[in-house]
Amino acid sequence: MSKALDTAHSQASETASLYLDALTGVRGFAACWVLLYHAWVAAGPENLYLFLGDQRIDVTPFLSGGGLGVTVFFVLSGFLLALPFAQARARGQARPRFPEFFRRRALRVLPAYYAQLLLLIPLLWFGLAPGPAEVANVALHALMAHNFNLHYVATINGPYWSMPTEWNFYLLFPLLILCCGPRRWPWLLAITLLLVPLYRWTLFQYIAAWPLGERVSLIDQLPGRLDQFVFGMLAAHLLVFWRGTPGGRAALARWGDAILALGCLIGLVLLYWMHEHFRRYLAGHWSLYAWNTAFGLATALCILGIAAGGRFGLALFANPVSVWLGVVSYSVYLWHFPVVDALSRQTWIASLPGPHWLPLTLAALPPILAVSALWYRYVERPFLVPETLAEGPLARLAPLARRRTWLVAALAALGLVTWAAMWQLLRH
Repeated sequence: MSKALDTAHSQASETASLYLDALTGVRGFAACWVLLYHAWVAAGPENLYLFLGDQRIDVTPFLSGGGLGVTVFFVLSGFLLALPFAQARARGQARPRFPEFFRRRALRVLPAYYAQLLLLIPLLWFGLAPGPAEVANVALHALMAHNFNLHYVATINGPYWSMPTEWNFYLLFPLLILCCGPRRWPWLLAITLLLVPLYRWTLFQYIAAWPLGERVSLIDQLPGRLDQFVFGMLAAHLLVFWRGTPGGRAALARWGDAILALGCLIGLVLLYWMHEHFRRYLAGHWSLYAWNTAFGLATALCILGIAAGGRFGLALFANPVSVWLGVVSYSVYLWHFPVVDALSRQTWIASLPGPHWLPLTLAALPPILAVSALWYRYVERPFLVPETLAEGPLARLAPLARRRTWLVAALAALGLVTWAAMWQLLRH
């Protein structure tokens, strides 16, 4: 009996590891999707068709919709962050401590972000990075508050626009997770589904005549994206509840691929619809208040289906390539845009025949993946696994990484602001 129990436990642990690998692979997919979108835009947006005999299939939406990789990140964040809390509640254990939650979030996000920011600031000085070369711009980025100024929100590095949205979700997470209890989650869902479209509709009444970029920046603040995080959190609770029912694990494995297929089908319909109606959407069409919610729901279904352990989902996202891309996905997200932007300025790419996004993507991938691998190994990983700090020149930071995350963040922010102030004085 003991041996049988040990075998069952081992199999369950191995299966759980596969689920985590698959969700890591989803992160890699999201980062690569955003990369393809930015390469497509940088090369000059072009329609892309797939010819099957006499049939011409427009596959442009898979490129024009690549920015939705950020939505995948948002829903996945909600799912993964809520999962340990849902598991603790299901087992009758104490929930994870919120100070530890914030410590881990800070170590996950801030070191790689601040390190890159320090490298990109001089590019502003020489006019090689987008945005105004102003102290306020750098200071707000250092405080992860650049979304409060529309002139700074997408500067220095384009993907930075999403960082405050994610960070603000972290700050709100303790309240949200407390509302995910058995009797509270329907209220959380109802309030979220009311708040998000209300925010988008009310805001649009005031900014309808504003420039497009400013409209998008304001609408995509956390209140306009909250539903996507909440869908991920509730999907995590549903997964844990379903697993805890008699025969739940086997049922999840049987239905996982069907749930994934349903989410993909809904997402595909929404993707093609948006490709055809994008201008109407931005002009205040009713879809402005509902489309993102629907796509967030489709994404949550996909993530739930993958986490359920269906064979197709595991084969697609738990393979070594997908998992490796997921491991370095944050670095890919941080570094792909500067590389793509720099290469898009090269005249030889524009002189090539055919769709320009393809040679640009192929030229950008090797340096992006190389830089991302190095960035993960020497910047991200030492703070994710503090013990590795003792192996290299950052050994003195190990005690800080273990016990004083807030001090690391404060010193980094102070250094950025000081550098920005000195640089501004030198310019004048």
